[in-house]
Amino acid sequence: MDDKNGKFARYIKNLNNNYIDGTINLDDTVLMTKAKAKYEELVEDDQYEIANQKDDTIMALQTQVEALSTELTTKKKSKEGGRSSDKGTSKKVPNWMNKAPKSGEPKTKTKDGKTYHWCDGYGVHKPRWV
Repeated sequence: MDDKNGKFARYIKNLNNNYIDGTINLDDTVLMTKAKAKYEELVEDDQYEIANQKDDTIMALQTQVEALSTELTTKKKSKEGGRSSDKGTSKKVPNWMNKAPKSGEPKTKTKDGKTYHWCDGYGVHKPRWV
């Protein structure tokens, strides 16, 4: 990329970095407005050349996709932060299912015709009979 087109790319990259850092609020409309203004400034100062209209359109679309992708990633991270790591706990279970077998007791038992095994959970759920 030559220096004339490099100025525009650096400007867009800086906008994206500022958006990621949270120093500016950037949506697709604001991004496109800023990109168009910078483009016009560079063309007016004879510091930007267009290889062809297709390349210009592709660059604008890539910039928009990157901004939206970053926004989506940010939203996913904020949602994941609120999740509980103990996934199946909303289901009520009898108290006996949460009581570990005493030392020397078997880790398998039959109750009401069903066979249960003691599970330590291993981070998937709390230790209980399953």
